[in-house]
Amino acid sequence: MAALDAESRRALLLPQAVADAFVGIVLAETRAAERADRLQALEALADAAANGTEAAVDRLRREGAAEDPKQGNTLETGPPSQAT
Repeated sequence: MAALDAESRRALLLPQAVADAFVGIVLAETRAAERADRLQALEALADAAANGTEAAVDRLRREGAAEDPKQGNTLETGPPSQAT
């Protein structure tokens, strides 16, 4: 059961990273044109990452969107191990 839990958490890391980046863009950009441009770039990056392009996953990770500081999750390592 713990393995299934870890696998499901790992599967959610990419969508969570994209959501974090989306929220960051929306909160950071006040001008609609710049926000739209950055969201289009995120769209392309998320599509590439979902299709398994390692460079896109690396870019999400580098930009800090792939990290959850509360959980210590990253796209590379997945969720921290939990004692059962």
